Amino acid sequence: MFFLSYDFFVIALPLGVLALSAALVGGILLYKKQSLLGDALGHGTYPGVILAYMLFATKSPKILALGAAFTAFCTLRIIQSLTKEEQGMRGESALALSLSGMFGLGMVLKTVITGNPHFAKASQSGLKSFLFGSAAFLQKEDFVLILFWSLFSLSLFFLFRRAFCLYCFDPEYGEFLGMEERKMHILLRFLLIPLLALGIKMLGVLLMASFLVLPMLFARELSGRRNVIFLLAGLLSLFYSLLGTGLSLSQKGFSTGAGIIVLMGGSLMLLLILKELRAGIQSLGHKTSS
Repeated sequence: MFFLSYDFFVIALPLGVLALSAALVGGILLYKKQSLLGDALGHGTYPGVILAYMLFATKSPKILALGAAFTAFCTLRIIQSLTKEEQGMRGESALALSLSGMFGLGMVLKTVITGNPHFAKASQSGLKSFLFGSAAFLQKEDFVLILFWSLFSLSLFFLFRRAFCLYCFDPEYGEFLGMEERKMHILLRFLLIPLLALGIKMLGVLLMASFLVLPMLFARELSGRRNVIFLLAGLLSLFYSLLGTGLSLSQKGFSTGAGIIVLMGGSLMLLLILKELRAGIQSLGHKTSS
């Protein structure tokens, strides 16, 4: 069966652990009302991939990931600079400007590569796969890098889970206990940027933000208990990652990353519809009884 095959193992293991890590880190972003930051930094990785390829003429996952992480960090610094008090720019405006500007830069660089005789073979290099992700281009080095950083991120998350809980839900009490919010900001970005830089190879620049936010949105509809929500988000992301991987291997033409988002988003939409119908039926029952 396909779920016992080597192909399933090679794709499902790193993708599942990556999705689990992204769901937990993305959940923190969501509760801190910074979910758009993940989207902006995710789009900011694309010019780094192209620049790294242009400068080093290699498809080495380490080089491309470093390039992606570098421009994501540059995007973060741009956002921070634009939102300083003396600049007077709102956070949403800075995020939108940085997102569109950096992604536009990546597309321009991709066009330069396509039209330059020196990079005549660039269209066959797999760079397009970074837009929507493609497990077919996953190399052994990608497997190791994604698995290592995802497990490292999970370890740090569980090591600092109490601090992250205070950071999300009660930062004032956390400060009273000695937690420095500025250091938690730095730790969160330290986890986020490499996850984005490595994850876009499998999930894509355009879909990565959904993997950060969607599992937590789903989990919040299933439970209101804070200590359960993060666990649910992680399990949901893991389940749909495995399901999407299985379908991509068994159904020809089924895109892994996009398929996972459609399955998870569709399930969430169905849940919301059922909740609305239930609320409407209950409301109608109350009116009838009165």
